[in-house]
Amino acid sequence: MYKRNILAAVEGNIFEWYDFFVYVSLSSIIAVLFFPEYEGPYTALILTFTIFTVGYLTRPLGGVCFGYIGDRYGRRLVLVISMFLMASATLCLVLLPTYKQIGVWAPILLLFLRFVQGFAIGGEYPTLIIYLAEIAPQGRCAYTASYSGVTTVLGILCATLVTAILSRYFNEEQMHAFGWRLPFLLASIGMLFACYLRVKLGESPIYQQAARSEHIAKLPLLYTIKKNKKVISLTTLLIVGWSVLTYTYMVFSITFLTMVTNDYSLSLKFTVFSYILLIILWPVAGQISDKVGHKSCVIFALYALIILSYPLFLLYTLGNLFGIIIAQIIFAVLMVAYSAPVPAILASQINTATRCTITTISYNVATLIGSATLTINMLLIRATGSLAAPAVYLSMVCIISLIATYFLEDKVVA
Repeated sequence: MYKRNILAAVEGNIFEWYDFFVYVSLSSIIAVLFFPEYEGPYTALILTFTIFTVGYLTRPLGGVCFGYIGDRYGRRLVLVISMFLMASATLCLVLLPTYKQIGVWAPILLLFLRFVQGFAIGGEYPTLIIYLAEIAPQGRCAYTASYSGVTTVLGILCATLVTAILSRYFNEEQMHAFGWRLPFLLASIGMLFACYLRVKLGESPIYQQAARSEHIAKLPLLYTIKKNKKVISLTTLLIVGWSVLTYTYMVFSITFLTMVTNDYSLSLKFTVFSYILLIILWPVAGQISDKVGHKSCVIFALYALIILSYPLFLLYTLGNLFGIIIAQIIFAVLMVAYSAPVPAILASQINTATRCTITTISYNVATLIGSATLTINMLLIRATGSLAAPAVYLSMVCIISLIATYFLEDKVVA
């Protein structure tokens, strides 16, 4: 039952993140199809990315709504509803007419669908990590929750590989005609299957016990904000460093490596290599943190990131292939050392009655801040003329997260 619940819970997470990053990969095609040609390619691309950003802006709203549902009616219900919303929006995207067919309604409907998807993922992922932490056997909390991270990376990796395969076997005309819809069709099928699996999920035993004992807040959002300002602040600051590191290592890296090597194909290979490393190392880091202590593991990773980020970025800028591989491996190790224990720490800091609400608020606020990392990194590079400048921003954010971590208690989930 334990393994089946993990599989049913995380399978949908693969396709949610796959879908989100497929949109980025196909942005140049979407820009042409959904925005008028007279706007020009750069304006169209900017508008396409703006619609992508809406997915992040609506996450906090989705987090608040689903946090309430998760604390009032159960984690399982959130996982089912959020996945159904994602599946429905993605299927509609597959069938969505382009600007040439319905005019200005095409980008308007695209904006609405991204709004729905952002709203759904704002509740799905934070609830998923809480659910996994709550169903974990004693002493295996970080290991169990690590599969949320593994499936996130797996989804992004699949998006990268699928779009690369399509661009190889379909010409530009075919991609514009129908090829761009195929990755979203695959995502919608996967999500619908995930809905089927999640309907059969068992509820978190910890939540069930709290519900039987009537330890469930009647107004989770109001209760949480009033009674838990400190823990919301501390957990948000804890996650901010995680978010900035994630966007730096997993999203910004391909742009950064292309700037260093002047070779997009090689940079893509390095990025895929880093994704594979994360998939392998994440559960290992979860097991280690369950043994040595979740808080201790995060503190170690943060100290290492503060000290090593700048030297590692300098190693990147040398352009030596062996040096880049070494930097990728070290960053992967530090990322999983930081990321794997976070769900266990979050679950242990918050009582069951408000756990979903606090986690969704903290996670989505921190992620919204982290989503600006790409822009901040590029501005720093332009202002300083140094490709290593993003390391300074990463180190500063990690200092803030480190201070917050010291104020958190290393407790057992209950």
